[in-house]
Amino acid sequence: MKGETIISILFLFLAIYFIHLTLQLPNPPWVVVGPHVWPAILLIGVVFSCIGIIYNNIVNKKYVIPERIGRNELIRLIGTLILVFSYSALLDFLGFFITTLILFPIYLRFMGVKLWKSIIAGIFFAIFALLLFQVAIMASLPRGQGIFYYLTSYILSIFGR
Repeated sequence: MKGETIISILFLFLAIYFIHLTLQLPNPPWVVVGPHVWPAILLIGVVFSCIGIIYNNIVNKKYVIPERIGRNELIRLIGTLILVFSYSALLDFLGFFITTLILFPIYLRFMGVKLWKSIIAGIFFAIFALLLFQVAIMASLPRGQGIFYYLTSYILSIFGR
């Protein structure tokens, strides 16, 4: 058995176990969509991905040999990792809204999207995600510290939250 198949089977069992744990989370009575929904959706995606990998490796026996990573792809990979680590490092200090508003357009620009499109997409995504999680699902996201906390609280107060 290939190592990829063994890892996929391991991830399959882990994902099923975590789905079980996720569905046991308490559901507050004032929330329509509880805190277990998004993790369950992501974990179901992991289950289907693992099943697809296992199917391709065992039943189809079609193996894909990836091409060597070129210089441009390596630069994009390293840049993506740097931006992800920067995002996670700044998230607590700046808050979700400000961090997403700043780093999402930078990442899109890094991936080759035009400047004005990346700025519009960053603003739209930051506002959409903030409204989705804070207002619709009522899940708390980091608001930041100091002035960033007050700015995020002001934006949320516009939407009654």
